Order: sequence, then structure tokens, then C-alpha cells
Amino acid sequence: MSVGLDFQESRLRAIVEPFENGNYKKALQEANKVLKKTPSCTSAKALKALTLHRSGKVIEANLLADELIKSYPTDESTLNVIMCYLRKTGQGEKIAKFLKSSLEKSPNREDLLVCLFLHHVQEGDFSAQQGTARLLSQNFPSTSYCYWVIMSTIMQAEADPIMGQRMYLPLAEKMLIREAEGGKMSRHSELQVLIDLLTRLHKYEEAYKLLNRKDITDHIDAEDYICDYSYTKLSLLAHLGMWDDLYELAKSQTEINPEDWTPWKKLIEASLEDIQRVEKVMSLINTVITNHPSARGPHLARLDLYANTLNLGIHLSCNYDPLKLMLDYFNIFCHKPICSMDLAYLVRMVLPNSDDQIKYVSLIMEIAETGLDFTNNEDKAVYRLLCAQQIARANNQGASLQSLLRYYFGYAPDRSEVLLKKLKDATIKNETTSLDLYPVDGFLLLSLSSLLEASYPADKCSFSFGSGLLAVYWICIVGLEYTKVNHHLRIKLCRLYYDFLNCPELVLPQLNTLEIKQLLFLSLGHLLVKPSPSLAMCTSILPTQSQNDDITSVHSLYQKIVSLSASMVTEAEEFLVAAYRKHAYTKVREFTQFVSQLRNADVFVTVRVEMLHWELIISQSDFDTLLEQLGQGRANIDNVSKQLKTIVDCRDFSVTPNFDQYERQENVQLSFDHLISWLNLRCLTLNAVVHGTSLVMSIVKVEHRMISENQHETVGNVSPEAVNCLNDLLLTLNDLASRSKEPFKEELSSFKSLSWSVMKKRDQILKTYSDLPDISCSSLYYHGPYRSVLSIGIKLMLELHSLVSQSPSTFTEKSMDYLLQSLSDCFLATKCVSKDVDLPEIYPAINTSLLFSPKDVHISNGISNNNDLAHPGGILLILTMFYESISLATLLISMIRSALRPRSHFLLEANKRQKRKNKKDKMRSTITDHSPIFSSLDYIGAGLHHATVKLITITDQLADVTDSWCAWCRDAACKEFQLLASNACQHVLSEEFLAQHPALIPPNCSFEEISSAYEKCYIRIASGLRVKSSYLQNITTELAVYQSGNHDDHVSISSP
Repeated sequence: MSVGLDFQESRLRAIVEPFENGNYKKALQEANKVLKKTPSCTSAKALKALTLHRSGKVIEANLLADELIKSYPTDESTLNVIMCYLRKTGQGEKIAKFLKSSLEKSPNREDLLVCLFLHHVQEGDFSAQQGTARLLSQNFPSTSYCYWVIMSTIMQAEADPIMGQRMYLPLAEKMLIREAEGGKMSRHSELQVLIDLLTRLHKYEEAYKLLNRKDITDHIDAEDYICDYSYTKLSLLAHLGMWDDLYELAKSQTEINPEDWTPWKKLIEASLEDIQRVEKVMSLINTVITNHPSARGPHLARLDLYANTLNLGIHLSCNYDPLKLMLDYFNIFCHKPICSMDLAYLVRMVLPNSDDQIKYVSLIMEIAETGLDFTNNEDKAVYRLLCAQQIARANNQGASLQSLLRYYFGYAPDRSEVLLKKLKDATIKNETTSLDLYPVDGFLLLSLSSLLEASYPADKCSFSFGSGLLAVYWICIVGLEYTKVNHHLRIKLCRLYYDFLNCPELVLPQLNTLEIKQLLFLSLGHLLVKPSPSLAMCTSILPTQSQNDDITSVHSLYQKIVSLSASMVTEAEEFLVAAYRKHAYTKVREFTQFVSQLRNADVFVTVRVEMLHWELIISQSDFDTLLEQLGQGRANIDNVSKQLKTIVDCRDFSVTPNFDQYERQENVQLSFDHLISWLNLRCLTLNAVVHGTSLVMSIVKVEHRMISENQHETVGNVSPEAVNCLNDLLLTLNDLASRSKEPFKEELSSFKSLSWSVMKKRDQILKTYSDLPDISCSSLYYHGPYRSVLSIGIKLMLELHSLVSQSPSTFTEKSMDYLLQSLSDCFLATKCVSKDVDLPEIYPAINTSLLFSPKDVHISNGISNNNDLAHPGGILLILTMFYESISLATLLISMIRSALRPRSHFLLEANKRQKRKNKKDKMRSTITDHSPIFSSLDYIGAGLHHATVKLITITDQLADVTDSWCAWCRDAACKEFQLLASNACQHVLSEEFLAQHPALIPPNCSFEEISSAYEKCYIRIASGLRVKSSYLQNITTELAVYQSGNHDDHVSISSP
């Protein structure tokens, strides 16, 4: 990765070149060579520090960097490397302090002020950058610095829009007007900034007059280049309502380029206010069509204008035949792939009558099928028929699945023949070339949509799960076997793997072919990253060398995305800096918004949150090791919590159109709400752990002081900050759960019903668009044991705080019994409700017996009864949710155990001393009788021990259930999947058609990859549960000190 520097000296280039190529060992050797010859070379020292950090030698790098920073070097190369070092190592806040300190030593350094200004630009500190720009302009007068002041003033309106309209924008306007009137503008970018500013202030007339000032525009044309402001004038004329001028300008533009949509769009928008304008525009469109019959722009403009007149009830003097207009468009452009996108959803607007729609679809089908000859497989012929079929499907008149497949194999008969041969001999290779997209593949895409639509809704279709498996087989074998780089098929395959099957790992191999890189992660990242526990599902907490080396794992992908997001933000910041340096002022606002979008992009924020949750919650089981990870973790949690408030939806669902009969655009926002709800719960959990850690450490200090000073009645003071934060988090948690949009249906109001629905639901488990599932992941977590465990853990820590910081009278055994019992019972079917305790009811979970072994739902001969089939992806999701809930419970119990540790150690040492003196009863009495606080702590320790024992039993039960599903995946899943897919195939296609194309029926072993993916996930969950059980066992060993003496009468909690 480039450090963004241009080193002239060969000795420094010798370091930079291997560094930028990732050869840090070579770069370090070169740096040492330079420093051996020239020990005082600060640039080499700075490069060495950066190289050491990239090599993983963080401590050594920080020591060298701190030593260098304290010397406040002022040469440009060293300054650039130090700033690069601080930015790359996440210490950007130190850059401003470093530069200001350097400026104190060298106050007349223009370059230092420039560096400080550009740093503020990158950080988005508009007020600070304006102050720095003003200093530059005053001390080093320059036109560039003057515009830096102006742009900084304009950008302050981004941070405060109200003050922007009142003060910042008018102030910038005055400065720019002074520049324009004084003839000081020499670049079109400077004039465009003024025009944009006047537009934002709604001063359209002033802006239009300015563009017509020949003295200003001609001067700038001579100084810069000749610029055409026609588009800008069109927009201003539309705002001013100057119809005649707008019409003449737009007319001249359409004569130059009839395909240009901008003038047509402005004309249509402005004409709809008056019938005479509409007539005039329609006349212009007809004239252009006559002069340019093959131009798509005017034809589309005519349909668009006509649809708008129908919508507004405007009656044209000339009676147009809408059916003829639509048929003309189809006849002229049906051989182009874009035609179906133009007409598919325009039919209902131009032809509002359903009978006319049916007639139109029938006519275009007749046109497309006239003289149908499969031997004529030219692209135009294929596209004409495909276009008609796509329009028909979008208007609920689509052909049958069998007809679509007949078209597919009719135009590509070689595929059916080769497939049949390959089933007999796998060594046969395809003779087709790897094109990006074959036109005939459009029929396969329509067939897949028709197949999946036929099996919806899943709970009312007996073959829906088999249909999903069959769709996967058709894409992989029938489609991608011939067009390996067809992105439409691969994206549909990714959605099936993730949304339908819940197999995230199977999506990863598709990335290289799809070439999802850089900005594509923003728009298509939703295919790879969803609001689900996929990281816990696909990543083992047991460190293995294979996992560390596996660059195709979900964990590696998330790490790559985290790194990519940082580099993309850095690159965008460099473009922003270049916009200031290169006088591209019109791009400053756009680039600033783009940098903000990158920082807060939904996929990047989701990945950061999921990585933090996995590193600090799932992979951690012991409070002591958690403390070691929380150093940098605290800052990262703060950052993602802030980013969540300004998260940006960058998802693009339009890449692969399905031509469904309706588009549920409202579901885009609903699915984004699901994502926000999911991330809120994740961030709340992380913040609860952070604040809980502070509270635990404070409690431990108080206990130490009480024990060391023998204080049995005087209590210590605990900082209220962590307490207030946890109380706020608890309120937020309850509020989020109460505002959760699910369950939508009353019958799904309990977690038992929710879980059962997920296990029985056979499609759309994780789907985000366009059809949303009844149950989302956030529902399972908000209404299940995860939220209950989090709530109980927070309350237990607050109870402990209340005990040691207020008075023993605040502690009640009934309240503590309720919480401790709920900690384990929230994983069971029974509700933990006590009418005598004023606490909110804990949501119950399902009984583990509902997570039945596969043998209970599959009949003896190995063929599934599909109506009773439990979705293995749904079972996996439920078990992962339990696994994450157990992980959270283990961590919270470890935290509470640590809070009790001073008392535990004291009791342990006392017991050892008592054994030596053989006076246990007497000593035990002296320990507890005179201290109500210690007695209460002992009571909590005993109760925690019982709850932990019960949780161990539940964890072991869940591990056994997971093992049974793992065995099923290994022994029977592949065969059953093949039987289900074959059954679905025979259900949707006739015997005669299958006899002609037997390759459509999946053969044996077609789903080994899916079965293996499920098996690996179940293995990880089972091993993770056993790791948690082992940690819980260790905790019970430490808490066993409380299981003696007067603790035997503690409430007994039976094992499940």
C-alpha cells in the first residue's frame, strides 16, 4: 500500500519501493542500511517505524515513532511519513497536535500550515479547516488559499444546515460575487461553485443572469477552456418557469443528440403544467422521431409523456393509440436487451385497462413467435422472444416453466446433449466459449424465477425445499457450466446459498468470478454480509493453522472487508485533498459526502460490528483474557456506535431484475430497518460488556478494600458512570425489543412459535428483498434467550454494585434467586415468572427437545416426508443463536465470578487455614456472622454456582443435538437432498419433457457440497458449545468455595 509520498532521494526510494510492494523485510533491511550510514536521517527512521508496524512489531514501532515525534522534525519527507504512520496506525487525533507543536517551533512554515489544513479536510473538521485556511490566506496571500477559505465556509453548512442557510452560505456568496465582479475568476470550477451556491440559496434568477454575463464567461473561457453550460441553464430555466427559453434550448440540444435524455426529461417535467405545452412537446417528439426513426430517446420520451398525461387526466387534441405506440416501440427495439426494462413496468401506465394489457402481451408474443425457428439462434432473434417473455412475466402473463425451458434448450440444444453425455462420462469437456452473457441464458433466469415462485409460500407448498435445491443444481450444472462468468446466474446462486439454504461459505467461491472488488462491495455487499450470525456459524473459536491459512473463509473475508474499507476511505480522502490542491472545487462537496458514505456504509459498519462481536463475545469465555482484548476494542466500539447513528444504505437490488409482476420497494426500507435493529442489539451487547467491565473492576477494588481493612459495615464508593451507562443500556434494550416490528403475526408471539416457524420454514430464512420472511434474525434474538441473558447479566452486575456501594438492605434474596434462576431457565420452555417480584417477565426459549434429532423427522427408508421436514438451515440458525446466547452467558458469568473473586480468594485461604487448625465450623462462623455484605456476596456466589451447573447441562444437551444433525449431514443429507430435488423436478415438469431432457433431474451426489457445508457448520457449533461447557466447568470449580456451611440451604435449582 502506498504511503502517498514522492521521494527524490534514491536512498529513500530504496526503502519505499519494497514497502509499497509489501516486501517489509526488504524495506526494513534498506532502512537499516540508510540509518547505519546516516543515523540522523529522520525520514529513514520514520519509514522504519512504519515498516515495523506493518511487520507486526507494534511495540518496537511505537517506541521509535514516539522518539521521533518528540524531536518535532520539520523536513517535509519526515513530516509526511509521520502523518502517514499516525493515520495508518489509527492515531489520527495526534496529527493535529504534532503539526501545531511543529508550527510553534517553525511559525513561518507555509508547508506545515498546508499539512494542517489538509489534515482537517480529511478529518471533516470544517471549522478548524476554515481557521487554518484563513491563516494561510492572511500570511501567504494566494488565490488558492482564498478559495480554500470559501470552500471551508461552504462546507460548514454541511455540519450545520440551519446556520448554513443563515450565515455560512450567504458569507461564501459575498466572497464569490466579489471574485466574479472583480474579474478574478480564472477557472470554470470557481464559477460553477458560485452557480451551485446560488442554486442552493434558491437564487435561480441571479445564477441565470450570471451565466449570461459574457464579460465573465468569455474571460474564463480564455483563461481556462470553453465550457458549455446548457445543462445548468436547462435546470435554472425549469426552476424559473421560463418555458419559451427552456423549450428552445432543449430543442437545440435534441437536434444535436436525440438520444440525450436530459433535455427530454426537463421538457416533459416542465410541460405537464399546461396542455398547450404538452401538445408542443409531443409535436417536437414526433418531428424528431420522423428525422431519427431509430433513435430510442424520442420514442421513450413519447411513451413517458403519454403515461404522464394519462396519470394527470390530460386529454390531447390528437388521439394517440397507446397500443400502437407500445407495439411500435417493441417492433423497433425488441432486439436490444434494454427494451424489456423500458416496457416491462410501463405497460400498466400506458395501458391502465387490464384487457388492453392482456391484448398487448398477446400481440407481442405473437410477433415474437411468428416464424419461430430455433435454428436461427442469432442474438436479435433470441432477444426478441426473450423480451416478449420478460414483459409478459412482469405483467402476470408469463409462460409456464416448461415452455421457458423448451425455449432455452430449443435455442441451445447442444447443452442438453452435452449434459446427458457428461452424466455418463464426467471427463467430457464443453466446447463452448466463456462469454460474459449468452442471450439464451435469459430463458434460464426466467425459468428459475418461475420455479421458485411456484414453491411460494413455503409453508403451503409441499416441494419448496426441493425447488430451492433444484434451482441450485440448474444454475451450477445447466447454466454456469456454459457461461462461467454470467453474473446474473451467479448472483442468483449467491442468494439461494445464503437466503434459502443459510450456507454463507458456499457464496465465497463465487467472489473471484463475480469480481466483487472495491466499490462493488458497497452495492453488492449485501450478498455476502447479512444481519445474521454467519461469522459464529462459519468460524471455529478453536485456533487451527488451517483456519488461519484459509483465505476463503468467512472470517478472512470479513478481515479483508475491514482492511478494504480503511484503504477505500484513505483513497477517497486523497481524492478530496487532490480536489483542493488541483482547484477542482466543484468536486469538494461531492468527495466529502463520498468519504462520509464510505465511512458509514452499511456493509462496512456491519462487518466491523460482527468482527467485534465475534472477537469480544463469541471467542472470549474468560474475563481475564477479555481485559487483554479491550484496549483497542473500546475505541473501535465507540467508533461503530457513532457510525451506526449515521449508517448509509448502499445496497443495490436492481443488478439482476427478476421481472416480477410487482416491485415491493417498501421492503427495501423494511429490510434496512431489520439491519439497524440487528446492529443496535450487537452494539448494545458490546457496550454492556465494556461498561460492565468498568463496573466489575470498581466492585473488585471495593471488595479488596473492605477485606484488607476488615470493613464489614462501611461500604466503599463506586464510580456512578458505569452504573448510569448500564441502566441506560437496559432501558434501550427494553425499548428496542418493544419497538421490534416482529413477530408480525399473533401466532408467532412466543419464542417457541418463532423457533418452530424458522425450523419449518423452507425458504427465505435470511432474505432481505424483495419478499421478506415472517421471521428475521433480530426477532429471534430480541424475543429469545440472547436478549434475556444480556438483560439478566446487566441486572446482576447492577445488583452487585448496589450491594457494595449502597447498603445491604438493598439486597433481597428473592430478587437474586429470580435473576439467577432466569439465567438458566431462559433456555427452557418454562417461564420464569414470580408475582412477588417486581421485575419484567423474561422471554422464554424453546425446550431443547424441540431441536429434535433428524431421525425423528425422516422416515425409515431414508426418504424425507417433505411436509414434516425441518429445514437444516433453519435448525443451524437456531442452534447458532443458542450458541451465541451460551457464549454471552458464559462471559457474563465469568465477569460476575471475577467481581466475587476477592471474596472467593478470602474464603479459600480461610478454609486452608481452618484445615490446618482443624477448626472449620468456628472459623466459618467468624467469617460470615458479622458481615451482612459478605453474607450477601456468599449467597450470590452459591446461587451463581447452581445456575452455572444447570447451564452446563443445557450446553451439553445442545452439543449432543448438534452432533446428531452433524451425523445426519454426513450420512444421509446428500441422498435426501437429491430425492427432494428430484421430487420437485417431477412435480413441476411432465414425464414427457423430462424424458426429452433427463439431465434436468439431479443425479446422485449432486448436493455433496451443500451437505458438507452444513456438516462443517454443525461441527463448529458443537465444538464451540463444548469449549463453553469447559469454561463453565472451570467457573464452577472456583465457585465451589461457596458450596459449604450455611450455603447448603440455598435455593435448589433442579437440572433440566
